[in-house]
Amino acid sequence: MNLSEVIVDGLICYRNGIFRNLGFVGDAKEALLTFIESENFLPILKQKLNVSAVITTPELAELIPDHIAVACHCAPRRAFYECHSWLYNETTFYKFEEGIRISQTAKVHPTAIIEEGAEICEKAHIEAYVVVGRGVRIGDRSIIRSGSIIGGEGFEFKRWNEKICSVPHTGTVVIGSDVEVQHNCVIDRSVFGGQTRIGDFTKIDNMVHVAHNCSIGCRCLIAASAVISGSVVIGDDVWVGPGAVISNGITIGSRAQIAIGSIIIKSLLPDLRAVGRAIGHISEALETKTQT
Repeated sequence: MNLSEVIVDGLICYRNGIFRNLGFVGDAKEALLTFIESENFLPILKQKLNVSAVITTPELAELIPDHIAVACHCAPRRAFYECHSWLYNETTFYKFEEGIRISQTAKVHPTAIIEEGAEICEKAHIEAYVVVGRGVRIGDRSIIRSGSIIGGEGFEFKRWNEKICSVPHTGTVVIGSDVEVQHNCVIDRSVFGGQTRIGDFTKIDNMVHVAHNCSIGCRCLIAASAVISGSVVIGDDVWVGPGAVISNGITIGSRAQIAIGSIIIKSLLPDLRAVGRAIGHISEALETKTQT
């Protein structure tokens, strides 16, 4: 889409160009539209060859590299989110394949809800009262147990003056092969297109919440009532204990272990074990190498 086609109050196209994705300046998506509110991000922007368009202030517009399209607004962050909502509500920018694809070898309970663009692959099993959201893919032999929602609307709101405005989630969820999601879990779809991902052979216990944009690796075990906040990246073969909470943006290295009830707000290297309340002071958590 051309930047000049975007209709947002107060947004003025300074230099036109094409974008195909939305996201933050550090994202790796191609032909990315992002926003810049401070000169501090200009060095990062100049290194990101995938950024094709930017919403910024009139004062910063002339500092943006010439190959990047520019639109000006007095509040770039707000204009960026309003652009995202406009694209979702008024255009076909965020679109999924039409129809529903269900393998003849899959088993889908008649009370399950399968939304537009979803794909249920070979020998997958969808139990009663499951919701498989738009564009979601359930891999071969994966099981989604009753009451779970795969591809739910995530929790993302922005305060603009005295209002709280919701941010639509326009992406989807991809469940790998041989995954099991047990009863009453919610896995949210991603925000700016893209995918929340669950890797092959991972098993998720009852009442687990996986927020938007997460990426969970292969062969992970996530026990009951764990909460995995937005944009968390979890490697392979990780154990997350019952009731554990992982804060947003955290990276958990492969083979790490998170004990029951732990609160994690800093990233963990591979093979570490975290116990207790890792809430900013290393003394409040016990981190040890897992036994091999």
